[in-house]
Amino acid sequence: MTINELLHDFIEIYGKSVWTYSTYSLNLRHFKTYIEPYIGSLSVESVTTKQIEEFYIELLNAPSPSCLRETCSPNTIKLIHKLLNSAFKRALIWKIIKENPIENAMRP
Repeated sequence: MTINELLHDFIEIYGKSVWTYSTYSLNLRHFKTYIEPYIGSLSVESVTTKQIEEFYIELLNAPSPSCLRETCSPNTIKLIHKLLNSAFKRALIWKIIKENPIENAMRP
């Protein structure tokens, strides 16, 4: 299973039933804008904490879709981390993975 597949399932199954509409929209936008194109094709079972930390560093230099900033903000990275961590926690519950590599990843 790829990160794209996990996040799609997580957002559709968990997010739609638990989040408010604005949280759902924001998480979906972060998934489509940042997660899908950068790390979406990685296997959930083989992703490492180091890869996630490198992804966060890469995001610091990524162009922002917002007109307000040139690059991805630290707050956006915090929200992406929260989304990934929640999805990987759910993957543990769903017995897709044995450990959560996001949990100990340091954000810049």
